[in-house]
Amino acid sequence: MNNTLIEVKYLQATDKRGARLKAFDADNNSATVPFPYECSGRVAYRKAALEFMRKHWKLNIKYDMVEGRLANGNYVFTNAAHIGCYLNSEVI
Repeated sequence: MNNTLIEVKYLQATDKRGARLKAFDADNNSATVPFPYECSGRVAYRKAALEFMRKHWKLNIKYDMVEGRLANGNYVFTNAAHIGCYLNSEVI
């Protein structure tokens, strides 16, 4: 199971593309999705993080996420199931 933090940032619209959300990790893996206007606030960012997980992580993992917000306005996500593994084995 992957223990990577996923950061999601807002990309402004340009002349050629609409607004987007880019989810990425420290290894330069990324997934970019059109901004989901049907969602509000953190839910939109969560949708981008889920797309990143589907693209780069195993498909059969349950994606229970924990999240936080950075001072720059970006959100960060990780898989809560992975944190539970650490807590259960006391490797904190």
